[in-house]
Amino acid sequence: MKVKELFEEEVISIATRINDTTKNRRFLNNPKSLDCSFLHLNSLDGSPERIANDFDCSNNDLKSLNGGPKSVGGDFVCYANPLVSLDFAPHFIGGSFNFATCEVFSFGNLNCEVRSHVFGSNNKFTSLHNIHKHFTFIGGMARFKETPITSCVLGLLLIKGLRTVYLDNKEVQNIINKH
Repeated sequence: MKVKELFEEEVISIATRINDTTKNRRFLNNPKSLDCSFLHLNSLDGSPERIANDFDCSNNDLKSLNGGPKSVGGDFVCYANPLVSLDFAPHFIGGSFNFATCEVFSFGNLNCEVRSHVFGSNNKFTSLHNIHKHFTFIGGMARFKETPITSCVLGLLLIKGLRTVYLDNKEVQNIINKH
């Protein structure tokens, strides 16, 4: 199933209040947010390019973020999907970016500004090579627990705004957080 199959009408304006009781449409409490979690989606094709608040596509069958929004004003939640790369993630996320519990081993062509936290635990990263080029700004903490990172963690120090890092290696975590 694809996101565009969820909608019966041709165009949906996220800025307009939409009746959330309409069949096959699920919105968070705020009508400017879109919750398409737990729908067995395998594609984000048909998603709006911009979401004013939160976008939740967690717990689906997504292998790619292609077709998803390019800008999300709130949280972008895509955890618990079989994603292997963060290609096609939004360029701007006004809240947190949660891609925990996926199969991600590559940042791909990610170039993202995250105004709050990054949750990337339980993935397959072994290296954070060039992480500072993929995340241009993180306004809070970055969490990569239970992820087999063994190299290139110093790039975390080059990310603007980053306050705290959580890694499995406590010694490395403490050194990075000290600086």
